[in-house]
Amino acid sequence: QTFELLKKNVKENNLKNVIPLNMFVSSEREYSIDFIVEKLKLKRVDLIKMDIEGEEYNALKGAIKTIRKFKPRIIIEIHSKELRKKILNFLKKYGYDLVFEKEKREYGFYLSYFKCIIS
Repeated sequence: QTFELLKKNVKENNLKNVIPLNMFVSSEREYSIDFIVEKLKLKRVDLIKMDIEGEEYNALKGAIKTIRKFKPRIIIEIHSKELRKKILNFLKKYGYDLVFEKEKREYGFYLSYFKCIIS
């Protein structure tokens, strides 16, 4: 349902340079962001947004070439403080800084929403 809303929003706002993708990503080559970027022959990647229920770190490991080449803004929702720390340390290795964060507990879960940009 969320993905359908995203597609509708892209269409209604005539966003020609946005490609919504609803797919599994990980660090494994055939499921990696790097593979998707290569396969689609993308010339630009300005933003990576993730809410993938604990697999964010693995997805980022599969996006190293994309991160190095395009230096996109990265927006992530994370469900644990341990994963938050691991991801922020990973992104710092590639020159990213945390520029926005919102933490809260929702339905008994820890949630951290953050945005990182290249410094």
